[in-house]
Amino acid sequence: MPQKIVARTLAAVTLIATALLACSAPAASPRAPAAQQASVGSGSPKTLNVVLVGEPRVLSIWQESTTGGVINIHEMLSNGLVALDDKSEPVPRLAASVPHVDDGSWKLNPDGTMEITFHLRRNAVWHDGTPVTAADVVFSAEAQIDPAVDVYPVHQGLAKGLDHAVAADDHTVVMYWSKPYAFADAMSVWDFAPLPAHLMQAVYERDRAEFNRLPYWADESAFIGTGPFRLTRWERGAQMQFDAFDRYYLGQPKLDRILVDIVQDNTTAQARVLAGDVDAAWGVDWDRESMDLVRSRGIGDFQMGTEGTNHLAFQFKDVAVPAELAHDVRLRRALAHALDRQAINQVDEDGESAVANSWVPTNDPRYPDVESAIRTYPFDPRAALALFEEAGLIKGPDGPLRNRDGELFTCAVRAQLGKRSGDLTVDSWRAVGVAAQIETRPAAAERSLEYRANFPCVEESYRGMGRITIQHLHSNNAMTPERRYLGSNRGAYMNPALDAEIDGFFATIRRSDRVNRERAILRIVTEELPIITTIYAVRKDFQRKGVTGNMIKTGFDIINAHTWNIHEWAKS
Repeated sequence: MPQKIVARTLAAVTLIATALLACSAPAASPRAPAAQQASVGSGSPKTLNVVLVGEPRVLSIWQESTTGGVINIHEMLSNGLVALDDKSEPVPRLAASVPHVDDGSWKLNPDGTMEITFHLRRNAVWHDGTPVTAADVVFSAEAQIDPAVDVYPVHQGLAKGLDHAVAADDHTVVMYWSKPYAFADAMSVWDFAPLPAHLMQAVYERDRAEFNRLPYWADESAFIGTGPFRLTRWERGAQMQFDAFDRYYLGQPKLDRILVDIVQDNTTAQARVLAGDVDAAWGVDWDRESMDLVRSRGIGDFQMGTEGTNHLAFQFKDVAVPAELAHDVRLRRALAHALDRQAINQVDEDGESAVANSWVPTNDPRYPDVESAIRTYPFDPRAALALFEEAGLIKGPDGPLRNRDGELFTCAVRAQLGKRSGDLTVDSWRAVGVAAQIETRPAAAERSLEYRANFPCVEESYRGMGRITIQHLHSNNAMTPERRYLGSNRGAYMNPALDAEIDGFFATIRRSDRVNRERAILRIVTEELPIITTIYAVRKDFQRKGVTGNMIKTGFDIINAHTWNIHEWAKS
C-alpha cells in the first residue's frame, strides 16, 4: 500500500508541475506584476521566491500558534532581545549583548529572586523609523504578563516568574523575577517580541479589551516590527510581499525582496518546486522519490537535519471517544505496543530516521543521563493484546476488540497533513482488533484552533526538541473551550505532578541540574503516555542553487524558525 501511495502522490505532483510550466505566462502567475517586483532600489531587485504551506493567522507572534513553516514569517518581521543561532545558542539582537552570570548582568539573589539586565542597541528602530527604547521593552513586559491580554501561552516566556521591568535609562532594561528562569538569557522572538509603545501603550492603559482587538495584530497596514523585512503586501490565501528594511540595525539585508506564495498542501508546493519557479520551500514534507526528481532536474538540493519528533496525542477532554482512553493508561500502553513505528519511519522518512522513544535522541549528550527514566514500548502485538485483556477488552472470534457490554473499541486517527503514517497507524491497530479509522485533516482546518483541539481519539502532530516540547505538556497550555482553545496542549492532558516538574525544569539554571528535572518529566510522560512519540522528524528544506546563508538548526533548544539570520541570505 505505501508504494502505491507514493506513486500516486508523485504522479500528481508531476502532473501539476507540468501544468504550471505550461501556464507560466505572466498573466497566470500568482506573483506580483513585474513592475511591482522591480520597485525596490535601482535596477532589478534581488528577489527570493518562496512557497509556503500554510498561512499566518496574525502578524504578531504574541497571538500566533506557529504551526509549521509559518514561524519563519515572524522572524523576518520582528526580532526579540536575542535570537537562537544554528547551534541553538543565544546571540544578540535588539540587545547589544547576551546577559551572563559572570559579568553581573544576570544575578541570582539569596532570597530566590533573580534580575537580568539588557543593554539595547542604540541604532535599532521600528519600521516607521521610531527608535527602539527601554520604554518599549518595559511596556511590552508589563503587557505580556497581564492576564487580561491575549497572548498565545507557548509564547509567554516572561510569565515564568517576571515581576516587573524598569528602564534604568533609554537603552537599559532591568527585569526583576520572583523566581529563577533558566532561559532568561535566551528569550528569542518566540518567547518575547517587544511591541511599539508609541502605537499601543495608550490603548493598553485605557482598555485591555480594545488593546486585544487592535488592527496591529493582523493588519499589514497597521503592523510594524523591528525585523530585517517589512510586509508591504498581503493577498490573503495567495501571497505575501516583504521588502528589505534599509534601516535594519544589523545592516542592509542582502536580499531586496521576498515573495511568499501561500499554498495549502504538499502536492501543490512540490509541484511549484518542480516547475522551477521558487527558490525555497517552507513547511513542505518530502519523500525520497520527490527529492530525487528535484535533484535529477538540477533545480537545487535539500538541507536536512533532525529538529523534532512526530507523535500521537491522546484526547483527554470530554469529547474523547472512547472515553476510557483518557482514564486507563493500560489502553494507551497497549496502543503504543501495537504501533509499528519502524514501518512509519520507512514510509515517512524513507528509513532515514529512527524510532523515537522520547524527544531525546540516542546521540544527544543528555541521553546517557536520562535513558533509564524512559519507558519504552517496542512493537509487540502480543503485549498489546495482553494489556487490552487486562483492561477488560476481549478480541472475539469475529476479530474486533469489544468491552464487556459488547461495544467495539474504536479510535479515529486524525492524520497529519501530508503524511502517510496515519494509514500505517490504522493498519497496526486494526491488526490487534481496534476498530481504527483514518480522519484526514483538511488543509483549510489546519490552523483552526478549535478544530485542532477537538479530535476524538488521537491526533498526529510534530513538536520540536528540548524545552519547547516540555513546555507544550504543561496544563497552562491545555486547549480548552474555557480558554478559547489558546495553547498547544491539544489533548488537554493535565497532571499537577508533571506541572511541578516542568516548573522546576524552567527554574533550574545549571544545565547539569536541569537534566535531573528532565529525567522526572520523561518518567511521567513515558509512563502515563499523554503522547506516543513515533519517529524523529527529518527536516528537508528545498533550496535552489545559488541561494546561500540558510543554516539548518541543530542543538537542544531548537525552535523551528530557520529565518533567524534571513538578513544574511543571498541569491546569486
